Amino acid sequence: MELANDIRDLAESVIDEKARHSHLRTKKDKIIYFYDDKPRKWIGRVIKRSKIDQLLHGIEVAMLICKPLWDELTDEQKKCVVDHELCHIEENEKTGETKIIDHDLQEFYCIVNDYGLIMPDVERMAQAFENARRDEVTEDAQERT
Repeated sequence: MELANDIRDLAESVIDEKARHSHLRTKKDKIIYFYDDKPRKWIGRVIKRSKIDQLLHGIEVAMLICKPLWDELTDEQKKCVVDHELCHIEENEKTGETKIIDHDLQEFYCIVNDYGLIMPDVERMAQAFENARRDEVTEDAQERT
């Protein structure tokens, strides 16, 4: 593992650019970014740090990026991945505590709206929806005849 300052810079620009990340603007220094050199099935991941890490180091969240997969991405895909991972970081409105949330589905709607079907897994998910819709239409047509 190694610190990924270039990802930090990209993430901070996405946080400033996207209104959906406005809750992170005051927490930029509480997120740390790392490259993971091991081959993984995932490109990125966010992990909430322990209370001890938070108290000792002030770090609430770590974003891990799989370096071998990252290096194959275009700049726009990299931005999409970072934006997606930031979508997992939410703030409890009552306590202000950082929490990690799951996906809407396999992807966040806002990411697909902003970037389209830029990632292969998102394209596969869209194709599955289209196939299901087509099958549904076919079944409806058959029922009417």
